[in-house]
Amino acid sequence: MPNKPLNKKLLAVIIVAVIVVVGLAYYFFLMPKGPQEIVFASTQLAPSAERAFVEGTLLKEFKDETGINVQFVPISYADLVTRLEAEMKAGKVTISVVGDLHGGLDLFASKGYLTDLTKFGTLSGRTFPATLEKYSQIHGIKAYIPWMTATYVFVVNKKAFNYLPEGLTKEDVIKGTSKWTYDALLAWAKNIYEKTGEKKLGFPVGPKGLWHRFLHGYLYPSFTGYQVKKFNSPEAAKMWQYLKDLWQYVNPASTTYDALAEPLLKEEVWLAWDHTA
Repeated sequence: MPNKPLNKKLLAVIIVAVIVVVGLAYYFFLMPKGPQEIVFASTQLAPSAERAFVEGTLLKEFKDETGINVQFVPISYADLVTRLEAEMKAGKVTISVVGDLHGGLDLFASKGYLTDLTKFGTLSGRTFPATLEKYSQIHGIKAYIPWMTATYVFVVNKKAFNYLPEGLTKEDVIKGTSKWTYDALLAWAKNIYEKTGEKKLGFPVGPKGLWHRFLHGYLYPSFTGYQVKKFNSPEAAKMWQYLKDLWQYVNPASTTYDALAEPLLKEEVWLAWDHTA
């Protein structure tokens, strides 16, 4: 008995059904899945209290909202560079998100390691300072989202106010008037030493201290007007002479201080510059 030709409409339905089945098979079995876990490598928020906040609050809320687990990996600057470069060269990148300082992210962007974030659109309900947004546009891409800024403080023990140099008042220090200068700091530290015989000025000059931020971010701009441009200049030489004069009154133990909280509590220092996140 001869076969009857298939109805054109029936053939069309079969073809469509096959396409749908193939499409579903691709979607469920072949199409790349979204990440089941994100590896967040960060040079910041490594101290135990900060890490507990990240893992117990920030990332928990993200997982509750998305169902995606985040592995938070605190890592040193050097180790992050080494690991990311090795993974990129091997073509097997496990790090999903990088948290780092601008300088580190600039390096990674220059090597083509970072995704251009403009393709993800804007984040609704969030605003960022225009200056930080401008900084994040590097090497032709939107390289990062501003996520934190560093805070630096100058702390004074009340006892130090009994040794203020001539021309500087407690109000000048508290309100940061034009009289509260680097020269005034030198005179203050010197006066304390001459009256007590103790060097009560402290800086975080230990292996993990951020003394270099004071030098590069505060002294250089104050004396030269730039961070780098006048690195080798008469103004910079004047800065180094000032630092030499100031160092006579800095507590020698500063070279062991990574932070100043404990030395302040022990009253090893009365005047201290330090970093706080």
